[in-house]
Formats: sequence, structure tokens, C-alpha cells
Amino acid sequence: MFNISFSELLFICLIAFLVVGPKDMVKVARFLGRTVRKAQDMMSDIKASVNEASESNGLKDVKDTVDSLKQEVDKLNPINDLKNLNPLNQIKNDIKEELNPISDLKSEIDKIKK
Repeated sequence: MFNISFSELLFICLIAFLVVGPKDMVKVARFLGRTVRKAQDMMSDIKASVNEASESNGLKDVKDTVDSLKQEVDKLNPINDLKNLNPLNQIKNDIKEELNPISDLKSEIDKIKK
């Protein structure tokens, strides 16, 4: 989340240990743990209320419609249609088909040689 490496975290803990002291370090750690937990609970409550509000306002229907339209556009994909229109692709495919028996023959000859 914060991109803190282990050595940086260790350094921060050492400084906190020196500033706070060994007796109060446990209290500070508990306080930080509780604070982080409360923040996580608040964020989950906010997410839940936003999701609930969006579903009740019909935004889910709009989202579903947009997703289905995206899928339809992806199915159309005009780039593939343009590739099929290129006559060089057809010539290339024809040449590959003509060379297939030759490559098969070559592989058979290689098998006989072995």
C-alpha cells in the first residue's frame, strides 16, 4: 500500500522504539492497531452504502447496459474485418496451403533418413 520495504519498516520501528520507549511501545502499537481497524471498518461501511445507493437508484441497470454494449462492440471488432479484406492475406494463406504437402514430404524423407 505504501511501498515500504522491510528495511525501511525496521528503521521506522527502531526510531519509534527510541522515541516512545519500551514500556509505552505496546500501548502505542495497540492504539495504532485499533485506529487502523476503525479506519478499515469505516471504509467498508462507506463502500457498502455507496453500493447500496447505486443499486437502489438504478445505476446497476445502466452499468449492465453499458457492459452489454461493450461486449457487442468487442464482437464486431472492425480490425478483424479489415484484415479479412486484405487480398495479400488470401494469397499468403493459399501459398501456405500449397506448401503443406511439401513440408509433409520433407518430414517423411527426414524420418526415412533416420
